Amino acid sequence: MVYYLERYVWLGDRGYFFKGLGEGDEIKAKLEGYKKILGRLVPHDGLGRPVTNGYCIDGATITGVIPDISTSITVNPVRFSGASFYVATAEAVDAAKQEDTPGADPRSVSGFGSLEIEEEKFRAQRRDSSDDSPDKPEHFDIVRKKTRVVAGRQGEEVGWRITYANGAMTYDFLWINADKKPSTPNNPSLTFQFYAGDPEAPGRKLPSEQQMFALWDATLESVKPRY
Repeated sequence: MVYYLERYVWLGDRGYFFKGLGEGDEIKAKLEGYKKILGRLVPHDGLGRPVTNGYCIDGATITGVIPDISTSITVNPVRFSGASFYVATAEAVDAAKQEDTPGADPRSVSGFGSLEIEEEKFRAQRRDSSDDSPDKPEHFDIVRKKTRVVAGRQGEEVGWRITYANGAMTYDFLWINADKKPSTPNNPSLTFQFYAGDPEAPGRKLPSEQQMFALWDATLESVKPRY
């Protein structure tokens, strides 16, 4: 039997909705954790420093030390048709206790490693002589590959463009912190990704490369530590 847990919390004029699910004793074990987290949710003090150190969630802060928490958001930039921007961060105070995702390629946690994976995927698709689909990739071009500091964190930045048999193009930009320091409230892990295009929509007009690079660079340069 599956149990669902839902809770609304109001802080001033802001409302927050939390939900979870589990089976039997599993969800019961989570109840105390939910109570503790929601009991430590306080309003964010404007756009500056939070009321106290903690994990920020859209205008509110979970105070105190949190063993393991992560969040992500995807947005569609205005006037960038067919494009999306993804941001993710995580805080795991005891990183040694974090389990690897089963089946995941360990290279995917780094920018350069992710680029290697995508290149290998491209070469495998190119070798598949039975694939004559219009969205089969034909060209893979690396448009950026370097180390870059974002919000004081050393990271790996990569970007690649894929051209398909039907003439469609896609762009992918990725930055992942690479300093290998423990992921803590003062030093959270960070991932930024920008994607544009659709392999099945060759007629879709994309922003110019200059516009995409400008948005990407401006976003990374705007990232600042909370404190």
